[in-house]
Amino acid sequence: MNRDFQRVLGKTGCIAVSLFLMFLSACNPVKKSARSATHEVTDMAGRTMAIPDTLSHLYVNRPGSILLYAVAPDMLVSRSLWMTDGTKKFLKSSYLRLPYIDGSVEEIVKLRPDIIISSFNINPKTKDDADKLSQKTGIPVFMVEMDMKKYDQTFKVLGDLLHRQGLRFRVPAKKERSARLPPAL
Repeated sequence: MNRDFQRVLGKTGCIAVSLFLMFLSACNPVKKSARSATHEVTDMAGRTMAIPDTLSHLYVNRPGSILLYAVAPDMLVSRSLWMTDGTKKFLKSSYLRLPYIDGSVEEIVKLRPDIIISSFNINPKTKDDADKLSQKTGIPVFMVEMDMKKYDQTFKVLGDLLHRQGLRFRVPAKKERSARLPPAL
């Protein structure tokens, strides 16, 4: 009888130790090194930041929303423009299903984007605003220039950032533009 008791006690102890070790490992999950999952980039404002190696979810401010819809509609986590029935027919249904938000810090954080794209004319105030937004959200804010004269650079930078190389914006020559315009009334 004593021998049977020792066997049961040994098995029970072994199970208890195993469960205890599993509990300890669950309470202290192994964290990936942030360094191994990020790399540094420089935005169009000359600001350097660490961003995730893989970007799949991005938030863009209202001025840049149409630009990013053209570049990476599948990566957007929200839409910041209110659509009319007339404009909805030109947009993908997947985009129209995205939540409409006004861009508050709380709303952005709740969407959990990998990066925030800020599209404004770059100047000291917009750079400061981007820095403050990044500090408040804990999410890198990548600035791109909104000036149409620099759209070719903007498209190249976004293509590189989002791993969609080959994006180019070409402004038609004046002769091409005027050929498409209807005659003046």
